[in-house]
Amino acid sequence: MRNIQVWLLSALMLLSAGVQAGTSVWQVEKGGNLLYLGGSIHVAMQDSPPISNAYFKALNDSEVLVLETDLDEMQQPAFAKKALAVFMDQQGRPLSSLISTSTYQQLQEYLSGYRIPIKLFETATPAGVYLTLTEIEMKRIGAVLPGTDKVMHAEAKKLGKRFGKLETPDEQLALLGRLGKNNPDRFISNVLEHVDTALEDMRAIENAWQKGDRRLLAEETIRETREKYPVMYEDMIVRRNLNWMPQIIEMADSAEREFVLVGVGHLVGPDGLLGKLEAAGYTVRQMD
Repeated sequence: MRNIQVWLLSALMLLSAGVQAGTSVWQVEKGGNLLYLGGSIHVAMQDSPPISNAYFKALNDSEVLVLETDLDEMQQPAFAKKALAVFMDQQGRPLSSLISTSTYQQLQEYLSGYRIPIKLFETATPAGVYLTLTEIEMKRIGAVLPGTDKVMHAEAKKLGKRFGKLETPDEQLALLGRLGKNNPDRFISNVLEHVDTALEDMRAIENAWQKGDRRLLAEETIRETREKYPVMYEDMIVRRNLNWMPQIIEMADSAEREFVLVGVGHLVGPDGLLGKLEAAGYTVRQMD
């Protein structure tokens, strides 16, 4: 599940026009107004590719940095309490009752490798299991540094920029809480099948992100989810992009200049924001 590993994603590939310029930031123009739209990878490693200067140019030229959600609010203790409620089964159902015996044993074997007793997960939701395993694997491969969104968030604060968001932290939390609910056994089983490829998957996504190649980005970030987990893809990509588009169009049509930064998988594929903006008559140009 490489797509979910870096904020979840998959789809058919979309041809991009022109030569790839080597960055995942685009200018969106229409009627003399300009918006910047960039793709983020939410975590980084020590030897990850550097963030392109295009991100800093877009931020410097913008008055507002618009992220998926409010990162400051997500750091508050009150939000942590809400998250705990989402990731622990509120009905007290044991995890063993939600997944097959074989998947439960696979999970137990995996956790034993890190000396983590499975009893700690006895009332965990599928989303809670997934996020814990993802955190373990990200630490194992060294993906513990702030990703693009957090780096830009910190830089925007230094520059005194204003902030906007496309959805609330509670909406993101509800989205995470729905992970794996329709088929917990298949969901957790597939998470376990992909843990050994975390480094390979991360490298592939970074390579596509660094190049800004829309075809490759769609392949590496969203194709698998779209093909194998259509319900999850609909929830995580399609519906959210549809909810975001009116907001992005309103910003693109305003005189104020914004830099909208979202998970890179939201930009590409047949349901991606770049394609939707092009279809709506906006000129989309990749930055150098």
